[in-house]
Amino acid sequence: DVIVKSGLVKVYARGSGASGINTLISCLRDSDPRVRANTVEVIEEQQITGCENVILELLNDNENRVKVNAAKFLVKNGYQQAFLTLRQMLVSSEVWLRDSVIFALGEIGDQASITLLKAALKDPNQGIRLSVLKAFAKINNNLARQILRAATGDPDMVVAQVANSLWEKIKDSPLR
Repeated sequence: DVIVKSGLVKVYARGSGASGINTLISCLRDSDPRVRANTVEVIEEQQITGCENVILELLNDNENRVKVNAAKFLVKNGYQQAFLTLRQMLVSSEVWLRDSVIFALGEIGDQASITLLKAALKDPNQGIRLSVLKAFAKINNNLARQILRAATGDPDMVVAQVANSLWEKIKDSPLR
């Protein structure tokens, strides 16, 4: 069963670590996108190395969740060319895809990600703008705080309220 398999890959990787790399590479090439996406997630979580070339291939995957996970993993591991994949996906007409990219950018949290997130604050979809605010709160560095603080004056009352709430939550916490 694919659902079981996509869950078991995480259990397997957590138990085997780098010694299970051949099985993980096989899972990265599995026919089911959930298995491929979950495999990338657990490789990132467990900081397993040796699969990068196979994950690079996933930037061309037909399934967007797989592509987003692969790009996030690769950018976090120094493959800046994968950032282009995220940037291209951020202009998709699919709201859920833009939301996934915003989550990934918040996880990456570097200067380039902050630049894209700042631009996404102009997205016509309120939900996307709210996700951007959450990403800035997660990044929680000086620049992210400045942008979040400025968003408390957003003309959209909901965006302004959420920005203010997130600002209050992080303003006294240590910078990330």
